[in-house]
Amino acid sequence: MDRAPYELYLSLMLIRNYSDEQIDEEIRLLGFALPDVELVDYLREETPTVKRRTFTVTKAAQAWADSRYLDHALLNVHSKRVIKARKVCLHSRIRHALELCLLRPDMPWRAIVQQLDEIGHVIGLTEQMVRDYHQLFWSFDHMSLPAKREYLEDAGATEGTLTAMGGHPHVGVALDLGIHVGLSDVERLSFMRDVAFTRYARDASVGVLSAKDAKDWSFIVKDMMSEIRRVQPPSEQSPVELDAGVIDLIPHIDYLEQEDDTSAGDPVTESNLIPFSSR
Repeated sequence: MDRAPYELYLSLMLIRNYSDEQIDEEIRLLGFALPDVELVDYLREETPTVKRRTFTVTKAAQAWADSRYLDHALLNVHSKRVIKARKVCLHSRIRHALELCLLRPDMPWRAIVQQLDEIGHVIGLTEQMVRDYHQLFWSFDHMSLPAKREYLEDAGATEGTLTAMGGHPHVGVALDLGIHVGLSDVERLSFMRDVAFTRYARDASVGVLSAKDAKDWSFIVKDMMSEIRRVQPPSEQSPVELDAGVIDLIPHIDYLEQEDDTSAGDPVTESNLIPFSSR
């Protein structure tokens, strides 16, 4: 059974008793590869169903959400928070940059929002939307590293994707979108250090690394590390506890705060969307 990063969103559709045809239509619209049939069957077996036209959070649904650390506000696939996270799927440039940033698990929500604002001056994106998108559409927590790599490769992993997976989303954005923003001297040098180390490790693993090559690569890595320490700001030289709690709004959030006139019982359609805009 092939897993997918959008399994929670898939489960939300199953909670509302979507048919296989409705699920496939929605997944295609959002630009994801269609889910494995076995995965849909597996999720349908373990997902409680709410068949009423007006959504009600049942005890079974609450227990299901709690077991997955899912906020009850996200249980209804037609709720405002789910719809807002879904909007990201329909904006390829913003979406791709966001997904690259989310491939680095320790990147703070605030830093991701700031990065996206620098790329496209996005109006209305919040940390809450980033967290919700991560949980509903782009979570690899339930997948092994080989399964994650296989999924990304099957989806057509770009140079930026591979670079972001290596811990350098800013460089990944620069490679894929051609936008060199948010790249500090430390990040540039760290990327160069990691590339040098990866090349060293690759050559060593296949037995083509001579003693001279090993010495050369080790000197390169050592010099990079010394240069990183030289240019690194004092505030970044000691561990900092990251704040993942406060919702930080980009200016002009009112644009996305318009009331969504989406019925609790009707499937979400393209006409219900309020698109992102640029300054």
